[in-house]
Amino acid sequence: MNRLVFGLGVIVLFLATGCSLLKASASKEHVFVPAPELLTENRKRAPFHRYWVYDGKKYFDIRKNIGQVEVVEVDISNVERIYRTSRGSKETKDRRIDEARNLARYLEGKINLLLEDREFSHLISKAEMESKANPKEPLKLRLSLTSVIPTNPGVNFAGSVAGFFVPGGGLIKYFGEGSVAMEGFVEGPFGLDSGQRDIRTLEQYADREGQKTSAFSLKDYQRYAHIRQVLDEWAMQIVELLNTDAQHMVDDSLPVTLNPF
Repeated sequence: MNRLVFGLGVIVLFLATGCSLLKASASKEHVFVPAPELLTENRKRAPFHRYWVYDGKKYFDIRKNIGQVEVVEVDISNVERIYRTSRGSKETKDRRIDEARNLARYLEGKINLLLEDREFSHLISKAEMESKANPKEPLKLRLSLTSVIPTNPGVNFAGSVAGFFVPGGGLIKYFGEGSVAMEGFVEGPFGLDSGQRDIRTLEQYADREGQKTSAFSLKDYQRYAHIRQVLDEWAMQIVELLNTDAQHMVDDSLPVTLNPF
């Protein structure tokens, strides 16, 4: 019954907004992961556009043995480069870079909170590592926000008004939608294995998400509300990947929402 109600809600939402229910497309290039040529789609394991793991079983054993992960400060160097080379005043560019930096800190904080939740994570967070007398060298989770496009509240408002009066007018909202792209990898304290392969990089992923389609959402009128929701979902998915074996499928997020808040 709940699925039927949700399905009918999605149909009504689509007719009301005139928007596509497809998720954001993958980024065309990767600028942060060490070996982007290894990335492929693997939805049976990870909910991202691109994913790679050194060896699923060995990697799971390594995580159980070490049991510790450090979330390195989230990188925004590519976002900063994009803003620095774009048009606009220095004041505007600096403000956008500061906003992206705040988003990076937000993502880092969400992941650390999840790692500290013993009901959700079996790994030890950076704070717990620092409290130990002789901690092991941890796995390192390195993440980068490689693109940040804020929602345009003015365009979204115009699209909402047009969609109310004109069938399909909601398509205007498409031009005001925000998006965010992420790349990340897990690095281990290792050298070469018996096959003389460098296995320091154990896992890589890359994803890009736009704002969820909705008939009406207060997030449409806030520059970063949709993006923070994406960061929340990425944090959950990344920590779930860290805590499960290679046979476990981490579910993707839905491209639509019926929640207006």
